[in-house]
Amino acid sequence: MPLQQCGTDLGVDIVLVTDRPRIERLSGLLEAAHRIRSADPALRAELKSWTRFTEHEVLQRRDGLFTRCRGAHAAARWLGASWEDWLLSGPSSGARAAERARASGGFAVLIGAGREPRHWVQVGRACDRLLLHATALNLRAAVINEPIEIRATRLELATELGSHSRLPDVLIRFGYGAAGLPSLRRPLGQILL
Repeated sequence: MPLQQCGTDLGVDIVLVTDRPRIERLSGLLEAAHRIRSADPALRAELKSWTRFTEHEVLQRRDGLFTRCRGAHAAARWLGASWEDWLLSGPSSGARAAERARASGGFAVLIGAGREPRHWVQVGRACDRLLLHATALNLRAAVINEPIEIRATRLELATELGSHSRLPDVLIRFGYGAAGLPSLRRPLGQILL
């Protein structure tokens, strides 16, 4: 099954963007959205709160995202948090995000049938299918939420895709590459009631 058909029966359109000029335009939207979000001190504080900087934090908390999963080094929390602030608010933070996007094989944009919770559930189901199918095809994928969370870039993305009556719900970049380090998860018994 082609990736763009993973949501057909759920009422979710999946638009694949694989041509270089459109990847470049989406990378520009990502850069703009990243800069807007990175300027928000509350967002930076939230990101630091769920980032784990050392192996000890990872094993103690068993949640969040270990810096090594992103390709960064482990560091004491005080140093890692300062480095994280600089990375997020530094002059090149948006450029780094755009560079990663430009290196991708493409984007998948999921657009639900409406703006109600039932439509969001269908988008989530289609996203799960797409990510599992991409994995089966040996593709690597990452959800890129910045352009979706900023209204202006979300509207620009909709215009770029020719989706005038519906807004995009999920943006995923994909391509071939080495498998990353998986993040540690809590045991099933700790999360099920």
